[in-house]
Amino acid sequence: MSSDEAAALVDYYSSHQTNSYCALASAVLFFYECVITFTDEVNLFWSQKLTGASALFFLNRWAIILYGVFTLITGFTSNTISPEVCPRIAKADLVIGLLQYFPWAVFSGLRALGVTRNWPFSVFILMLSFVPFAINLSAFHFHPTGMVVPELGCVYTEDMSEQTAKILTIVSRVSLITADVLLGLATWYKLSAGHKFGRMKAGTFAYTLLMDGTIYFIALSLLNTLHLVLTLLSFGTQHENVSVVTDFTEPLTGVLVSRFLMDLQSANRRALNTDSSLYDSPGDGPLESIVFERVVGSLASTISVPGEDEGESVHGSDPDGSGSGTAVHAGSEGETLVVEEVRRRSLRSGDSEWDAGEPGGGVGKY
Repeated sequence: MSSDEAAALVDYYSSHQTNSYCALASAVLFFYECVITFTDEVNLFWSQKLTGASALFFLNRWAIILYGVFTLITGFTSNTISPEVCPRIAKADLVIGLLQYFPWAVFSGLRALGVTRNWPFSVFILMLSFVPFAINLSAFHFHPTGMVVPELGCVYTEDMSEQTAKILTIVSRVSLITADVLLGLATWYKLSAGHKFGRMKAGTFAYTLLMDGTIYFIALSLLNTLHLVLTLLSFGTQHENVSVVTDFTEPLTGVLVSRFLMDLQSANRRALNTDSSLYDSPGDGPLESIVFERVVGSLASTISVPGEDEGESVHGSDPDGSGSGTAVHAGSEGETLVVEEVRRRSLRSGDSEWDAGEPGGGVGKY
């Protein structure tokens, strides 16, 4: 064996070990997050009827748990996997890893729809967010398989050149960065109407959407940019991943989405237990309601921003997550009326009909 071949072999082993350690660390990180938030998860989602919001939460949670468990099991048993089973393990790893991208893309699309109520823009964000899913799915075109390597066990391989991998990484990460930037700008633009940041109450739906959305945007934009830069500057071997940043980006994305959904669910519960405005002053002017689709449960809460004509419809979500709601018109004082809790209590007291003084109806689908 020549010195060059020996050096390449050492690089390959080193690269594989680094990837394995990063995958292990990221899996442990997400499992730790699941443990410390388990109580909140039970209180916010397990005790409620299944809605779109809870389904999205569980899909995000369990897709990453499944991938993490699969990674840990195959990682610790890699040396015992036979050459016949190894190719199937490698393809299963690719498929299970793809499941993570679905809830993230859907969540981005729903956020865009809730903030802008603009279907073309929301579909565009959804398509951009699905680009990584499509690109990773295209790996099947490059004949993914597994091979047993001495001392390393079963490892994933494919017929993809380093240059092709870089091009696909550029397309994937630029799409995600673009979606995050557009969604972040749309959120700040919508919620900055009237320049009422100083009077926006902490814990409200609008505040949660703004603050959590900003954290989500900054964290993932930095990670995606870092992954893109390291990929372009890398000088790895053919079998070396150009960047291991995605080993951490994926579980961190899952953590951020889970926290985002839990915060939105908490804000929704608080909104259903108060009839106060989202702002400290009830006379701040006309309000605009920003509403997610009824099917997504806690994401159907109403957040209000000054800047629209009076008479804009304001919708509330069903506190039990069943999806029913009642629409009322904003009053002349510009306050958001949270009426669903009153309606529920009235029905409990035996009233078969309930009249809020305004025409009622189900929450509209936008």
